[in-house]
Amino acid sequence: MKDRPKPPSIRKRTNPSGKKIWVVDYIDPETGNRKRENVGTRKEDADRHANQLYDQMMIKWRGEVLSSKKTRLWMNYLRRSFGIVSIH
Repeated sequence: MKDRPKPPSIRKRTNPSGKKIWVVDYIDPETGNRKRENVGTRKEDADRHANQLYDQMMIKWRGEVLSSKKTRLWMNYLRRSFGIVSIH
């Protein structure tokens, strides 16, 4: 059994042009490689993207079906019950 996936980290980066962008940094569970995705200039977008990635990683880790409505409802219930603020 693979190890439980770690949540993606979110950080701010300055481009050479001086523009600040948010980056989501995570380890892809399938390949084991580190990935960095430039999300945009808003932290809310980065939070939403990181939550979506983590949900997908956890669903794959548990072996559940990604498109299941029951799974999405269950994940939303868990988020609300444990007080996680940002919900995608």
